Amino acid sequence: MSEVISKSSKHVPLEAARGIAALFVVLHHFFLAFAPNFTGVLQADRVEKSIVGEWYFAVFNGSAAVYFFFVLSGYVLSISYLNSRNSVVLAAGILKRVPRLALPVVLSLVLTVALWKGNLLFYSETSAITGSAWLASAGFGLMPAGLQPSYLDAVRQGLTTFFTGERYYNSSIWTMYYEFFGSIFVFALIPMFGSLQTSRSYLIVAAFIGTLALFVFPNLIPFLVGMSLCVVSHKGRLRVPGYAGFVMLGIGLYLLGFVESIKYYAWLSPVEWIWGGAGHSALLLNTLGSALIVTALVGGPSVSRALGGRIGLLLGRLSFPIYLVHVPIILSFSCFALVRSLESGLVGWTALNVTLAATFVVVLLAALPLAVVDAVWVRMLGWATVLLLGKGPRLSTSSVAVDPDVSSNTPSRSS
Repeated sequence: MSEVISKSSKHVPLEAARGIAALFVVLHHFFLAFAPNFTGVLQADRVEKSIVGEWYFAVFNGSAAVYFFFVLSGYVLSISYLNSRNSVVLAAGILKRVPRLALPVVLSLVLTVALWKGNLLFYSETSAITGSAWLASAGFGLMPAGLQPSYLDAVRQGLTTFFTGERYYNSSIWTMYYEFFGSIFVFALIPMFGSLQTSRSYLIVAAFIGTLALFVFPNLIPFLVGMSLCVVSHKGRLRVPGYAGFVMLGIGLYLLGFVESIKYYAWLSPVEWIWGGAGHSALLLNTLGSALIVTALVGGPSVSRALGGRIGLLLGRLSFPIYLVHVPIILSFSCFALVRSLESGLVGWTALNVTLAATFVVVLLAALPLAVVDAVWVRMLGWATVLLLGKGPRLSTSSVAVDPDVSSNTPSRSS
């Protein structure tokens, strides 16, 4: 037990960061649902006073937070192989990947069906008040017309979304498709990347694969970047002197606020021109920001100390459950709370702030039991893998925003 705690303590800042990023996603969807003009994330919702493009927009940019999760996944999924150089580690990772993610996903979809059958989803009525297209469509869940929800269908969707991208019960699980293929991408490439001896050869290979991914499967780029950071860290070269880590952290957060080149990001318009629009530009700049933050957390002792502690570890353990339950909670409880706040006489931002505070409380309460189940499930899968493949170096099955075990394995520096 003490050994696990000792290992975990090294990367508590990563736990804290992904927990904070999960809360950013909650904010992103909350304001999409109840004050879409305030953030202006969607072009159709944008008004003169929308805060999109402000220097602090990272706090509300859930899309960038997802890219941060992907970078962390690429980093964490590389650790065990680099420490062991054992092919059994890769086999275990591939075997466990879908089962590890599937149970929490299925449970979140079952929650949605239970709310639906209990007539506790109020998003349609509330969207008429807030004017949110996102809320009216159940969070862009692409729900089929005339759908009759069933628990069996929820289980089916939870088991197959990794290959199909289907998400009409819970729109937040759209990331599982990319998480699965990103994981396979990392497992396939890490043996080659880990064996490259010179920085020049590494940069050439990474640039070639990154360019190919940009045009074929762009969302693999954050995984490639995370894996690359892990390789550099493993070689002992990811070190940030003094308080430079806080500068990197600030620049990284600024870049996570990029949606398109307006306001504080107008100077980045050449990037949009080069990459053919805001979509690819946001992917690349948000990924760069994520890489700077991970570098600051892993290589900067001052930043690590600032974000360490039990609260950070708890946030990390809750991050995947928070991510999975928050949309069903917004579509049900938050809608109900906002309507009741308005009916009680609260107006405008007062009603919105009360609803936001209540939403965070309910999301955390709903995430706690799922976190317990998730932790038990991870241990069971670990035992099952040992039975199937025999004892060997332990694989970190973590993926940030999708696994609470980020810190259980840390890259040892090669001599």
